[in-house]
Parts: sequence; structure tokens; C-alpha cells
Amino acid sequence: MQHIGFNIINEQGLLIKRSDINFAEIMLLLFEQKEYAKNFPWLSTVDPYGLTIFNELQTKNLIQDLEKLQSISADTLNNLIKEAIDFIKTSSDLEFIQFIGD
Repeated sequence: MQHIGFNIINEQGLLIKRSDINFAEIMLLLFEQKEYAKNFPWLSTVDPYGLTIFNELQTKNLIQDLEKLQSISADTLNNLIKEAIDFIKTSSDLEFIQFIGD
């Protein structure tokens, strides 16, 4: 399976915290949704093959998309999405969420 890692980094791009979650599992669920780019506009911008960075303002929208996806997910992915949301919420001012595609 593909791997999409995600981290919290600072303004200089230095690693603050690394997640153990493979975000690719969440992206696979997203891609199964009808009109996912329209219905999950922030989450759909995560590049599964490249680098994507969200700033502190964008992170709020990303969390909203994840919560919306969580509300329609199966129980097995529900916990994974919750873990991802909780991890993202640990970021603070001047920190960024970085996704690294495979």
C-alpha cells in the first residue's frame, strides 16, 4: 500500500512532531466519495505523490473536512480519522501540517 506520512513542522521546515498514521488510508476513503473535490475541498488538495503543506489558518478547514469524512466512515477508519484530527490539533501558532506523498 502507498504511504502518505504527515508531520508538524515549524516556519523553518524543521520537524516538530511526526505522526505514525498512514494518511493514504484516509485518502483512499476520500477518493471513494462522490464529487470528493467539491465536497471536501481542503482534504482533496493533499497530493498523494508529492508534498502538501497547510498553514495554521488552512488547518481549521482541513479539520472540518476530516470531521465530515469521519461522519460517513466505517468504524475501522473512524478511529484512524480521529487520531489524525487529534494529531493535527496538537499544532500551534507558526506550525504547519506537512503531508509527504509516496
